[in-house]
Amino acid sequence: TKDQSRWSMGRIRPEDRLMGRKLFIIGAGGIGGRVAEEAQKRGMRVTFTDPRISELPNATSVSLEEGLRNAHVVSIHVDKDIEVLGPDHLRLLKGFLINTTRGGVVNESALLQCLDDGTIKAVYMDVLKTEGPEFATSPSKALVDHPAAFITSHLGGSSFESTFEN
Repeated sequence: TKDQSRWSMGRIRPEDRLMGRKLFIIGAGGIGGRVAEEAQKRGMRVTFTDPRISELPNATSVSLEEGLRNAHVVSIHVDKDIEVLGPDHLRLLKGFLINTTRGGVVNESALLQCLDDGTIKAVYMDVLKTEGPEFATSPSKALVDHPAAFITSHLGGSSFESTFEN
C-alpha cells in the first residue's frame, strides 16, 4: 500500500537536529578543542569549561553549572579519572550526554536515575567505571542494558588508521 512505501523517521525527531543546538564541552584541550571545531562547522553554538583554557575560537567559557543547564548536548573530555558529574550536576542536564574520556567521571547510579526519569534523553559512552568480575552487579551493567544508553568499545585510538597518525 501507499503507507507501506513511505519512509519513516522512526525515533528521529526535529529537535534532534544539531544545527542551532548548544554544545557544552567539559575539558577543552586537544580533543575537546577539535570537537568544538567540528560542532561549529555543523552550526552548533559552543560553550566550554576548562580550568586550564580561557579561550576557544567562537566559543564562550562558562561555569560547569551554567553549561549543563543550557546545553542540548554535553561532551566530556577530561584527563583525570575523578567524578566530574555527580547527582546534582546530572539533574541540571536536559539533553544528551557524551562521555568518551574516562569511566569514573560520571556517577553511573545517578546517570541511570536521570535516564529512567527522562531528565537526560540519552547517553553515548565508550567507557564505563566498572569492568571485570564486579561488572555483573554494577551500575555499569545496568547502563549497558538501558535502552537510552549507547555503549561502544573504547578503541578509537586502536583503529588501523590511527596507527598512521601522529
